[in-house]
Amino acid sequence: MSKPRLLVVLVVLLFVAACSKTAPPVDKTTIEVNGYGVSQSEYNKMLKFRTVLYETQNAVKLDQNKDATTLTKLQDAVYEQMVTDVLIKQEADRRGILVEEKDIDSTLAAMKAGMPAETYQDMLSRTGLSEADIRNMAKTEIMTQKLYQTVGQVSDNETKNFYNEHQGELKQGIEIYHILVATEAEARQVLEQIKNGQDFGRLAAQYSTDPGSKDKGGYLEAANLMSNWVPEFKTAAMKLKPGETTTQPVKSDYGFHIIKAGKVVPIEKSSYADLEPQIKEYLQNQKISQMLETIRKQAVINDLRTK
Repeated sequence: MSKPRLLVVLVVLLFVAACSKTAPPVDKTTIEVNGYGVSQSEYNKMLKFRTVLYETQNAVKLDQNKDATTLTKLQDAVYEQMVTDVLIKQEADRRGILVEEKDIDSTLAAMKAGMPAETYQDMLSRTGLSEADIRNMAKTEIMTQKLYQTVGQVSDNETKNFYNEHQGELKQGIEIYHILVATEAEARQVLEQIKNGQDFGRLAAQYSTDPGSKDKGGYLEAANLMSNWVPEFKTAAMKLKPGETTTQPVKSDYGFHIIKAGKVVPIEKSSYADLEPQIKEYLQNQKISQMLETIRKQAVINDLRTK
């Protein structure tokens, strides 16, 4: 459920069909973050990038009329990502975190090593990206990782204290099932069938768009407080008692979920030695999320996109 890393994304895009030509963008400010302006051309370029990536990964060609909802989601995703990237750069600058050119060179060299030079150039022409764009993407990624490493430092004492405070919760989990659909209207239709006594597992197989769980009755995992799910989903799932189903659709970036809780089960490997790496990662992610939430709340953000 995380975004593809730079190298993976660029390799995927090597197989994209050539994009049609578009009119030159009007270069005005379209996003403003703490006084820093993101231009319309920068926004358009990343929107095209994300659109081509989506079409490639899903083997579709988006239509402005038929796929308006999907295109709006892509636009909003690009907006959110560009805001986050600016906030991360500003926070990294505030903390004195720098990215050296040699680090960017190493990242690009690793990417190019697996492809002929003409293939790389072909990728640039097909996506509309320039060498400078690729370098900026690599720089943003390296800067983000450096900031996350700085913010997400977790001591052994923090890990041990967390385990001692939450032993009971960490030794058990609750089985979680879900049905994922594209729209709220679809989710409400499925919910109505569940209320009328239809089998959850059968409905998951029929309607869910999650390929990893639909053929398992919607089953995800035995979850507890450390489950790595998007916040909206995790909050709703962890409130359920055994046998309960959410009474309203739960919206996330992936669509609309109907969530059901199964039985409480023991976690087999639940000693400190077993869970130490997971706890450390969980605490790291918490610190990073808290940092992102804080700088977002403190920021002055203006969405100047044409509606």
